[in-house]
Amino acid sequence: MKLSYNWLQELLPDFKKTPAEVAEVLTLHSFETVVSHEIKIDPRVTVAQITKLEPHPNADRLKLATINNGSEEITVVCGAPNIAVGQLVPFSPPGTALKDEEGHVFVLKETKIRGVLSPGMLNSPRELGLGDWHGGIWILPEEVGVGQKLADLIPADVILETDITPNRAHDCLSYLGVARELAALLDLKVNEPKSLPLPKAGVGEGAWQITIANPDLSPRYAGAALENLTVKPAPLSIQVRLLISGTRPINNLVDITNYVLYELGQPSHLFDADRLPGSAIGTRLAQAGEELADLDEITHQLTGKELVITSDDKPVALAGIMGGLHSGVAPTTTRGFLEVANFSPPLIQATSLALNTRTESSVRFAKGLSPELVAIAQSRCLGLLQEHAGAQIAQIIDNYPKPQAIPTINFHPARVSQVAGLEISEQQSLKSLQKLRCNISPPYEGGVVAQRPRGSYSITPPSDRLDLTGEHDLIEEVVRLAGLENITSISPPQVRGGSRGGENLPENVKTRETLRDALVQAGFVEVYNYSFETSAIADPLGLIDEKSLEITNPIAPEQKYLRQSLIPRLLENLVTNKAEIRKKQSKYPKAIFEITSVFKKGNGGQVPGVIEKIHLAGVTLDHTATEIKEILGREGSVGPLDKQKQLKLPYSLLRETNPITFEITLDK
Repeated sequence: MKLSYNWLQELLPDFKKTPAEVAEVLTLHSFETVVSHEIKIDPRVTVAQITKLEPHPNADRLKLATINNGSEEITVVCGAPNIAVGQLVPFSPPGTALKDEEGHVFVLKETKIRGVLSPGMLNSPRELGLGDWHGGIWILPEEVGVGQKLADLIPADVILETDITPNRAHDCLSYLGVARELAALLDLKVNEPKSLPLPKAGVGEGAWQITIANPDLSPRYAGAALENLTVKPAPLSIQVRLLISGTRPINNLVDITNYVLYELGQPSHLFDADRLPGSAIGTRLAQAGEELADLDEITHQLTGKELVITSDDKPVALAGIMGGLHSGVAPTTTRGFLEVANFSPPLIQATSLALNTRTESSVRFAKGLSPELVAIAQSRCLGLLQEHAGAQIAQIIDNYPKPQAIPTINFHPARVSQVAGLEISEQQSLKSLQKLRCNISPPYEGGVVAQRPRGSYSITPPSDRLDLTGEHDLIEEVVRLAGLENITSISPPQVRGGSRGGENLPENVKTRETLRDALVQAGFVEVYNYSFETSAIADPLGLIDEKSLEITNPIAPEQKYLRQSLIPRLLENLVTNKAEIRKKQSKYPKAIFEITSVFKKGNGGQVPGVIEKIHLAGVTLDHTATEIKEILGREGSVGPLDKQKQLKLPYSLLRETNPITFEITLDK
């Protein structure tokens, strides 16, 4: 997930950490985070207005766009399909530093395009360093003024990239979730997003109805009928934050729902009420043979296993995944129906895989969301729609057939130190849970521990922490906040009362650790990969054969076999980092290794029909085959890739670099 440092600062007003310090704090306590890049608009870029469009004399697909940049009129060549007279757009004169498709900076020069001189250019967001969208010129909202410097409107920012672990996707696939995490770690207050006051659910009853056919698949569905909507570009701040997050701005209505998705983690969808078949909204399983065209203009043949949103019992959206093509917001939309709902994670994940349709919504629903978030996100969306689209609320509905109770967990603070091997006081444990927004009973306030029976407390986690289900989870949270790095490492012999020298370790473990240390000292980096073959490499190398074990339900068609070798994934790691590999000078090593299991068909293993062995394998551009043999202290399978097999590989990088590979078995 990409994170804007500025957005985090807005949610954490007392935030003092630098981006690098934020990345370090999150990596040590929560999930791996790195500083990705800086966003800084060149001060030469200004807001311009298109005053005239003419066809290019020598090219049918190009236009001559005359723009007013606040001080003069200039005519530039432009091939974007989405420009029109009157629009406000970014304009860069010669000398402006922009970014190409690979993110490299280039300086714009005055140039002739099909015989016509173009003293500058109109810009897409990608050229300005704002995300990857390059499908047209960025159309700016009316709030900006002609001649203004875009750098004055869009402050410099730093983008972090964080790898949210699956167990924290419930609450941390959002800016608010990450802000709350940092607040707990750094003892800060969160500036929670606020909404405008809204009418209670049930206002205007009678016009719209919601029916949930399968409450287990759709536990909660809230809707709101809206009138007098105005479609226009979203405010600049919302557009910038969407672009940074990887989403293209469309209009204020759609952008607000996407904004709330990133802010709170709860997806929502806005239908054009006049394009819906009727006012009876429902959720049900699709009927085999039904068709639905989605917003990407892809028509899906439904099998009966998908959950759909219906209007007068006609499918209008793939629940939790994407809206329908014929019911979405249009430039003429004035009436809308806002959907904010909760869906079954396994069903959304299965449907997303079956239809090969992965969206920001499906990712979040597939990991699981609290039904309690529905009302919060509905309120936030409606408040923003009132503020930025003139929405008038005609009706609010909230269908929640079986409200889900939040579990109460019996917690014994004394067990924390026993499990952690680190002295953590009762006060520290309770304060940590308080920082995580847990409700503690009897109350714990001001550092004073209340009287409680049998040395335990009753803990109620916040509704969005679906991962906190037992005392072991609470203990893990307390230890995590205390800092796993503060736990002293103890060798296995010490734990068993043996000597410090490691004589009691099994021989195979000694061998593995000796080889691991030798490789690290020689400049290798250890990696961890999936257990599935990557067929684009494994197949040409002859590693998919009759001994391969096929997976019944693979995560992807090209990964349907368990690996027989570690080499394909290691080569894929090399290809993935090709930009760094191709640098003439790099501060990073170009040598990696992995120690883990490989599998093949056969008898004699612990699992019938499966033989599992521990292999050590590596790929290097920094060492020779002779050096590898000396490091390993054995011959094994060491050398460059077979030339004939190498030619069959789809990656030119592997042919260019000719890496040395090695693989040995560590089992007896």
